[in-house]
Amino acid sequence: MEGKGIDVIIRRPVVAKFLLYLRDHENSYIAEATKSLGICYSTLYYIYPELVEMGLVKARKDGRAVRVRLTRKGRSVAKRLHELDLLLEGVVHENKGER
Repeated sequence: MEGKGIDVIIRRPVVAKFLLYLRDHENSYIAEATKSLGICYSTLYYIYPELVEMGLVKARKDGRAVRVRLTRKGRSVAKRLHELDLLLEGVVHENKGER
């Protein structure tokens, strides 16, 4: 990946979206994720090996398709991303109410 830690998410927000998707759709095909997230197939196909290398996902070829699932570490990261997303949603909601 381009950076370490939070840089991965900041430089490539699609990574966070993908991890959050896998949190709710365990053992998914990359093609399913791209359709659901509205992301180009080549984008996820390029990113997933890096996530495997980081230990966040495991991948398995199923014919020509690729199935991916979160590892224990990936589930932990996705859980924290989800918590951060909820926290930030609350902040945005609060700020709208102050106007």
